[in-house]
Amino acid sequence: MKHHLVTALACIVALSGSARGATLEWVIPEGDRLEITRTAKVRFLVNETVKKEYEERNIIDLTCLEKRDDAGVVRGSVRVYERPSAEEVFRLREEHRSRFSIGLNGRFDVPKGLYMPNLRHLPTFTGKDLAEGDAWRADAELILGNFSRPFKLTFPVDYRLAKIEKGAEGDIALIEYRFLIDMDLSGGKFPADFPRKILGRDDGAIRWDIANRRPIGMKERYRIVFIMQDEKGRAAMNEFRMEIVTAMKMYAPVNE
Repeated sequence: MKHHLVTALACIVALSGSARGATLEWVIPEGDRLEITRTAKVRFLVNETVKKEYEERNIIDLTCLEKRDDAGVVRGSVRVYERPSAEEVFRLREEHRSRFSIGLNGRFDVPKGLYMPNLRHLPTFTGKDLAEGDAWRADAELILGNFSRPFKLTFPVDYRLAKIEKGAEGDIALIEYRFLIDMDLSGGKFPADFPRKILGRDDGAIRWDIANRRPIGMKERYRIVFIMQDEKGRAAMNEFRMEIVTAMKMYAPVNE
């Protein structure tokens, strides 16, 4: 059983205004390429007993094909690597191609049938001026590929503009977020391999370079639990616990 959490932070964030107020939007220059590297330390538990420990690395490589007034169209790949605790080398586990658009407020428009990015609309912004300490809420989506068919979870995410601080090259915004998942599937008509209940929590912080209008990185602690039931009615709790560090780099187009 596997679970990966990929978030396609596919654009630059543009913040305008002073430390007393900032408007946050998703913007990416046409032709620019964003490379996102997400490294997770993963513990897989069954009934609270650790069964597997490994590292997972997602490398998301996205290029902006077209900049519209209200969105940017991006195309690229998501490669998922895994390194067991006893090994030194990451090995490619799966690869996906995708093409989708991201609105100014961060909402993703992913064509039906595409799995990646499987974590969508995080972050989502208000389109209004925000000050330090301001909080807001917006829905996000997580597409699970662990089972016989993909399954979409929708849940609210709470955000807070914690502070704007001085960095080596200018002001940096710290955005804290949290989401909880609590979904009961026991009364629905789902395939036999689906869980009866899904529980989850993610606490994270996103850092943005305000002057250069781009993400710097993220840190988060993520947990998701699947309450399963076999044909004899016996319950089992499958759980993933992750500590995730994300780094982003933006590259301008190369003129030959």
